[in-house]
Amino acid sequence: MVRASLVWILLFSALAGCGSFQPFVATVAGDTDPDAGADDDADAGNGGKDSGSKGDSGDGTDDGDSGSDGPVCGDKVQEGDEECDGDDLDGKDCTDFGYRGGTLRCVHCAFSVSTCNNDAVCGDGVLEGAEACDGTEFGGYTCADYGFDAGDLTCSSGCLITTGSCFQAQTCGDGKKNGNEDCDGSDLGGVTCATYGFDSGTPGCTVGCTLDSSPCFDAPRCGDGKKNGTDACDGTDLGGITCATYGFDSGAVTCTGSCALDASGCFDAPECGDGTKNGAEGCDGTDLGGATCGTFGFSNGTLTCGGDCELDLAGCNNDAICGDGVRNGLDECDGTDFGGDTCGTFGFDGGSLSCSGCLRSTAECWNNVAGGTWCLATGFDIPSVGVATQSGVVPGHGPVTGVRITVEGYHSWLDDLVISLQRNGVTRILGDPESLTWEEECSGYGDIDVAYRDSYSGDHRACDTWTYDYEGNLKPKQSLSAFHGPEMNGTWTLKVEDTDSGASGKITKWCVQINP
Repeated sequence: MVRASLVWILLFSALAGCGSFQPFVATVAGDTDPDAGADDDADAGNGGKDSGSKGDSGDGTDDGDSGSDGPVCGDKVQEGDEECDGDDLDGKDCTDFGYRGGTLRCVHCAFSVSTCNNDAVCGDGVLEGAEACDGTEFGGYTCADYGFDAGDLTCSSGCLITTGSCFQAQTCGDGKKNGNEDCDGSDLGGVTCATYGFDSGTPGCTVGCTLDSSPCFDAPRCGDGKKNGTDACDGTDLGGITCATYGFDSGAVTCTGSCALDASGCFDAPECGDGTKNGAEGCDGTDLGGATCGTFGFSNGTLTCGGDCELDLAGCNNDAICGDGVRNGLDECDGTDFGGDTCGTFGFDGGSLSCSGCLRSTAECWNNVAGGTWCLATGFDIPSVGVATQSGVVPGHGPVTGVRITVEGYHSWLDDLVISLQRNGVTRILGDPESLTWEEECSGYGDIDVAYRDSYSGDHRACDTWTYDYEGNLKPKQSLSAFHGPEMNGTWTLKVEDTDSGASGKITKWCVQINP
């Protein structure tokens, strides 16, 4: 910076020695149009009249400020003797000046044709330039030039010739679908029975080259309500099958969704005492039809069958049985069944209820804390070349909105150390050799007594020149906001790496302060 200043002093001195020095002043015109430096009168085609800018009469005075009610160049409204004004071109374009295309522009309220041109215009119906066609102009070419017998050429939107409407002369019976033929022999033009909504078959082609869909048919289809093909039944069409077909006295045969017969609804006339529940029987012997006491809302007991083949609920009850996994009776809980209760039911912010002897415990429930300081571990050696880590658990629960880390210890060569904090797979560097002001100031033996926090407004580099101590409030090299989140509880780890040999030290204490 000193050398640069000296160069300027010498330059100005040299200029001063050359006599009177006049600084160069750059003026910027209001119109930055690339044609502004050209003769605007020639572009405008106005007979040499310079329209000026905003009422400037050219006599050195600003007519625009005279209070006149005349046209004002620059107000984007074409009026008076203005040819144009801004985007207001008075409805004119390049074609009004003998050009085929391009963009008519307005410069100082006069027309400029500098960006007009006579390039070919696709779509104007005139074949020119590199166009293969334009509208109905094909340069004398016809479908015959492309090997077709008849039809008309068409011109694409990009002025390219297309032959989609050309065709060979129609000859029904030559085995080729052409012209207005629907088909010809086996050439069906891609039409299949599916085109007509049928499942199977192949369309035919008549001698008159028209399609015939009569060979198409629907294959047997389960679900159409008709028993056909390999269907055993379909819907209510059972093919005349009844329960009697299967040797039963009563009931009804049904048809499954896969068109198979189902005789499970068939049964013999009820006969109480045969050990089989059938007909209107509620049960028969030990055949309870799958019913239990729970079917009727009871928590315990044994359901039985009476001699009249009716269910007997006398053995059912709601007595509590601790250990059956069901909270009932006087149970506060049973296994994992807490009856819908959670720690929140009892006024806690989080945690889990536990159950022992069917008694509920809130010992593992917790409430959020505002924050606090946890000195997780004390005393671990820093190896000469290597990494040392120490972890501890923050027992408190609650959201993390701020983090402050304090580290105390010593090392015989502070410039070797990289100190970082880890949690939940996230690592943030608190300090490293590059965090020191100058390498030589913290390269000797010194104490470590620092407090890392994002809110510190000073430089994150600090090192005492005389004592080599690495101390004070520091801004971490990487922000600790990465640890902010919904839960402070968990394992926090301090990592210290010695990057060079020949020196060692120790971390005597480190603490995590949440929401300081």
